[in-house]
Amino acid sequence: MADKGHNEIKAKRTTTLSQGIFNVSKSAVGAGALRLPYAVSKLGIAGGVGVLLFVSFITTTTLHFLARMAANLDVGDYFTLGNMAFGVVGEVVAMISLVLFLIGGLIFYIDKAQEFTVNVISEVIPSLSEYRSSLPLIVTVVTAVLIFPLAAQRDMSALAKGAMIGMVCMGYILVLTVADYLYAVATGATAPDVVMIVPFSFGDFFRTFSGMLFAFVNHFTLLAVVPVMVDPSPKRRMSLTLSSSGVVLGFYLLVAVCGYLHFGATVPQLVLSACTAKSGPIKWAYQAGSLLVAVVLILSYPLLLDPARGTIEGALIRFAGGAPHSASRSLIITFVLVALPTFIALTFKERVLNILDVFVAFTGALLLFIFPGGFFLRFQDKYHVSPIERVLAYISVAFGFVLMIFGTYYSVVDLVAPAAGIQ
Repeated sequence: MADKGHNEIKAKRTTTLSQGIFNVSKSAVGAGALRLPYAVSKLGIAGGVGVLLFVSFITTTTLHFLARMAANLDVGDYFTLGNMAFGVVGEVVAMISLVLFLIGGLIFYIDKAQEFTVNVISEVIPSLSEYRSSLPLIVTVVTAVLIFPLAAQRDMSALAKGAMIGMVCMGYILVLTVADYLYAVATGATAPDVVMIVPFSFGDFFRTFSGMLFAFVNHFTLLAVVPVMVDPSPKRRMSLTLSSSGVVLGFYLLVAVCGYLHFGATVPQLVLSACTAKSGPIKWAYQAGSLLVAVVLILSYPLLLDPARGTIEGALIRFAGGAPHSASRSLIITFVLVALPTFIALTFKERVLNILDVFVAFTGALLLFIFPGGFFLRFQDKYHVSPIERVLAYISVAFGFVLMIFGTYYSVVDLVAPAAGIQ
């Protein structure tokens, strides 16, 4: 069948194409970009750019699948799709995957908010440097205390509008990274150890892919946007997915390549950490970026927590017979979703990025590849599926399982290697 008509649900379609492109792009462009120069350093310019292009292509493909399903089935979340496709099992697996994925992001957010804040405090108030060992604990606890009342709100609309700061912040990071590189070129201070091609390594590919994947996650936003989009025709949906993916890819290519060309093999895991090797005005420009990112992460934490809380509450209501509305239950879940990531970030401070990679490789494989491709094939009687789409859907599912197995394996190895003494 061709795409179904949409006249019966026009009343709720209020999002324009330009608004949709902005919202989907905004939901992807974030702190994950800070890891990209380091990822390129592990693969060389050719390999790093190649993997970036591959990540963009395969995630754009699954965005296309989700957009078609959202428009034709008028569904805006993974759980309903999972139930429609595979019954209660599909719904529960989707719920668990989403919550775990979001918890990984929450751990990353609170840890990096603390790290960047501590860096700025240590530079602005040098006398506190002697307390550097205790500052992370203090700042993390204070950050968690600040986050809790924000996260406890049921209406996130004000914070969502405030998240516009995130786009300004990431625009600043982009300009700073590119300008710093161009200045280094002009002064002859570019890194001498830039590598174009690194011999292919199966492990490095999956490590890098897992590290990059977190930066390309906007699938949840797209699922929510399409059902309320004005005239979600095939052409407009294609414009939505391609335009938003193009914006994200262009941004990331500039940050990744310029960051690596400037710092070479010495580029830190998060490019803003390079401020420690700077001096003068540019150092303070990096410190300003660090402070901006810390603020954005604190404001974004409740927005990431909210769908996790909603998912847990929905599961309790649906499967445990909980009351439809319970303020105390909501506060308890909110407390756990602030306290647990805070505890993990403090306990495993040096391994936070590895923990994030484990979450992303395992649950990201489900949410971004296996579910979109599998659901798309499951519902193919609801719309016309071209031979190319069918092949891409099977590739998406197959790659998802490969990523789940090998990406998770290498991420776990990196996570436990220091403790186990693995070289």
